[in-house]
Amino acid sequence: RSYTGLAGLVSAGFAPPGPVYKIAAAVFSQNPRPPRLKVGRRASAPSQSVRITPTITTEGFVYRITVDGTALTYTVPAAATTTSIATAIAARIHALPTAIASSVGADITVTPQTANTLVSFEAWSKELLVQDLTADPGIAADLAAIALADGDWYGLVLDSNSKAEVVAAAAWVEANSKLFVAQTGDSDVLDGGATTDVLSTLKNSAYGRTAGLLHLSIAAQWMAAALMAQRFTAQPGSDTWAYKTLAGVSTHRALTSTERTAALSKNASSYETDAGVNITVGGKVAGGEWLAVVRGLDWLRARLRERVFGVLISTPKLPYTQAGVDTIGEAVRGVLD
Repeated sequence: RSYTGLAGLVSAGFAPPGPVYKIAAAVFSQNPRPPRLKVGRRASAPSQSVRITPTITTEGFVYRITVDGTALTYTVPAAATTTSIATAIAARIHALPTAIASSVGADITVTPQTANTLVSFEAWSKELLVQDLTADPGIAADLAAIALADGDWYGLVLDSNSKAEVVAAAAWVEANSKLFVAQTGDSDVLDGGATTDVLSTLKNSAYGRTAGLLHLSIAAQWMAAALMAQRFTAQPGSDTWAYKTLAGVSTHRALTSTERTAALSKNASSYETDAGVNITVGGKVAGGEWLAVVRGLDWLRARLRERVFGVLISTPKLPYTQAGVDTIGEAVRGVLD
């Protein structure tokens, strides 16, 4: 279904603080913005599972994480271990009304209390590793069904962005000429030695229609939706996707130079503060091409097809002569000009 504002989404049942509402809010907060967005139905909703792992046991260190909008802190006591820290942080998360948390060793597993919902996370301590382990419930089949019902759309963002879901959606997008902007908050993206994280996987596949955005949050900040909405209002070929400020999107914690190098080496885009200004950094698809170039080429192909098709249907018979060939050539040159 198509929506032109938040009121229509609320009437359809997508109330705040659900992810679809938040995505739409990110889209409609941009200026300029697209006139509408479309929401496709998932036949099987994802069953969210997020793993959180504390890594430092220094006495007095303060772990910080925001879960479903509630800021939680934990100060490491004397003689603590990663296991005892995980147990304590899990208890704080489990006390929230929306999340279920338990720990095994140093790993905390968090799931929603209510089925078909998502718990949001924002990690403010680099020593607290976060990874979205949500299984893919069948996103490729859902995208195929959505395209069959209504294929008149170009850009794709997901409400749940685990590695499994992103990789499955990317494979579908590459085969169906759409543009997918995936967002991840997985900490292993920042590890230069990691080669199986979601962005490394996308890069190794040399995908040309999928871009990986790094924002150290899960279901909290919708950078991908905001950036796509803002850039889709620009004339193709006239802009880049880097150095853009996004309305309604907060930056994540500052990256170290090592983390930034690792992310950029995987063709990630991120949202950071530079000289007091929040800007996007990067702007490439997983395969290394610039997002603006990919969109520009898609625009060119679409306009060429329209112009040539227009010539073919506007004349009773296009002669198979030099004059007929020149007619097609003029249409093509017109678009290129």
